[in-house]
Formats: sequence, C-alpha cells, structure tokens
Amino acid sequence: MITILDTLAGSPDGLFSAALAEASDAVARRPDGALLDGVELVYAFDAASLEHAARARVPSRIAVLPRFDTRFGGELDAAHGIAVVHERVRDALPSHLRARAHVVGPLAPPSFAPRADRRAARRAAGLDERPVVLVPAPLLESLGATTLLLQLDLVGAEATYLFDVGMDVEAAEAIRRVVPTHDLDAALFAREAESGRHWALADVVLGQARGEEVPLALASGAGLVLLRGGDRSMTDALVAADVAVVAEVPSVLAVAIDEALGRADTLSAAARAMDAAGSAARLLALGDELRARPRTAALPAGLPRGLERIARVEAHFERDAEPLPTASARDDEGDIDRELEALKRKLGQL
Repeated sequence: MITILDTLAGSPDGLFSAALAEASDAVARRPDGALLDGVELVYAFDAASLEHAARARVPSRIAVLPRFDTRFGGELDAAHGIAVVHERVRDALPSHLRARAHVVGPLAPPSFAPRADRRAARRAAGLDERPVVLVPAPLLESLGATTLLLQLDLVGAEATYLFDVGMDVEAAEAIRRVVPTHDLDAALFAREAESGRHWALADVVLGQARGEEVPLALASGAGLVLLRGGDRSMTDALVAADVAVVAEVPSVLAVAIDEALGRADTLSAAARAMDAAGSAARLLALGDELRARPRTAALPAGLPRGLERIARVEAHFERDAEPLPTASARDDEGDIDRELEALKRKLGQL
C-alpha cells in the first residue's frame, strides 16, 4: 500500500500532495496521524508526517520538497529518498543528504497544465487577447494592495491582471474596492479544485523564489517576475534557467513586468521545458525504485553503517608523534638520577 501523508492538506501547499494523489489510483491520501499498518511506502510533505511514518516503521519513506526551498520544518534524516523540484535545491541540502535527493520537477495538479493555444483559452474565459499577469495571494499580503497597484499602474504594456485571492475573503473585498480606482483591466478568483485553469491563462506570474507560486507558474508554462528576497541563490537559479526576471526592490516591479512581457514567449518555452506534466510520474517511479531496493533503517549521521573496524593503537598515532622511550633511554635516565643523588650527599658533608 502506498500512502501520502500531509498535515497541510487544507493549506495552499496541499495542492502539491493533491497532484500526486490525482496521478495514480494506487496512492491513498491520509492526514498525519493515520494508522499505517501494512503501508509499504509513504510520501511525506512535511516533517510531522515523516516522523510519524518513521515511528510506524514504514519500510520506504520519501520526503517531498515541492518548492525552491530546502526548509522542511524538521529533520530529513528519516527519509530514504528526498524529492526536490530543481537541481539547485538538491545542491543546497546538507552534504550527507544529497545522495538521497532526486530531481522530479515542478509538481502541480493537472488543471495547471499549459494550454496549447493560450490566446484561444483566454477568449473562451471571456478575456481579450492582451497578455495576462497573475498576482498570487501571498504577494498581495506581503506587499500590500496599495504598493502593488501603484506599480501595476506604471507598467507600460497593455495587460490584463488576474488576482488569485486564495481563500482570503478580506483580500477579495480589498481588490474589489481598490482596483477600480486604478483603471486596470482585472479579474479575481478564489482557490477552487479547478482554479489551475485560471493560472494556465497567464503569460507572467509575480512572486518570490521560495513561494508556492513558483512551481505552480512553471507547471502552467508561465514566466516569472520575482521580487528579490529569501535565498538569493534560488532566485539566481531561476534566472539562469531563463524562466524569470528579477525586481531587486518593489519600486522597480513595473520595469521587471514590462521586461518579462517582452520576453514572454522565451520565458514560457523554458518553463514548459521543465516538463511539469511528468513530475508526478517521476515521483511515483522514484517510489517504485526505493521499494524494490533492499534496505535497512535510515540512521542519523555519525552512526556506523554495518560493521565498522576500529583503528589499532599503532595506526591511531600520527607518524610524527613523539616515540615511546626505548629501554636504553630509560637506563640513561636512571644513571643521571643516581649521579644527582650522589652529588647531593657529597654537598651535604661539606
């Protein structure tokens, strides 16, 4: 039996575990704390789930890091395999974990898949053929609606703006109230089972490198405009992959959006080349591979694997260490001691 454990199933990160669950009927999705009798393989999307699987002695355990981020909320030592979104994430892991890390690519539900004809899809959704910029809920929260909308006002290119407000009622109300005062062509949507179809309309997605919006944008074939923040190396990796443009500070966000819209076709092609559609299949194949391997329980770093020989005394000391005194040397030291004692007696008689 194969199981997904995810304490975050009700949060935005639950999209990633949902993507894996939708890819195979053989995979059951359960909350952390579920009984794991008879389970052979667990995909853990957070530290609590991995710890639960380890306590239950599940034979094969895979930790999934779906973002451009090595943070997991706990230790990864109990994982037999670690699935990551990109080579840069693997390289940023501690050295003793890298051999267990496997790149599977961006993970997202099928509804996020890029459309063959994005312009036709936009017309079907009631939009015109102008390019679409998607603004996710986390960016609305971190920048604030006022700062963000002022930058969108400064964008030179004609564009339509889609606001993903997640499940935040207050954010939806703020967008409805404030956007009309900026004369933007805009629409908003909530996080629903099929909301990925709205992401698939976007040419460009705004966000930050560690955010959930990055793998979702790549899965939908969109380019990225990233605000500098968090791990600089992750942002640089996305720029090097030719899927992103960076705004070093919020005050130049409009400039970065214009650049990204001018390069939209190039950014989109690079995003599609990451083959997000095959990510779930690669993750399932990793599970099959680990299940087929004979294995022993994962041990913390520093403990011996198998029989570890201990060095003998003569090999323990460095070659240039001070040698132990020889018998002749000890005899010479005894002669000196006797001569000193005789000299003390003689001086005492004077």
